[in-house]
Amino acid sequence: STLTVSFADNASLSAAFNVGGRRIMGIQMDATWDAAVLTFQNSIDGGATYKDVIPDSGTELQLTVAADKYVPLSAENQVLLASCQLLKARSGTSATPVTQTTGTTRTLTLVLGQTL
Repeated sequence: STLTVSFADNASLSAAFNVGGRRIMGIQMDATWDAAVLTFQNSIDGGATYKDVIPDSGTELQLTVAADKYVPLSAENQVLLASCQLLKARSGTSATPVTQTTGTTRTLTLVLGQTL
């Protein structure tokens, strides 16, 4: 199955989404994506607060993505993101977010697999 995630005009964070414990197998990037890595935030309190997703390596989870490309995720990243409750995707990093330029909503299509 798939899940569409949207970035509003002139935003670096997506709307919140829930993968329901399913693995994100891959991400189809929007054709108009402005160049930036993809990072994530997670909420464990129903969306009141969000924290950066940082694996036990201690470095923010970053996916190298490009406009109009399909990006398969490693098994490790599939499990990591499936363990999250309520996610937001970020264009750029926590230190350097990248605003998606004004003019159109950007969408990512997540390809979902089995639950953990």
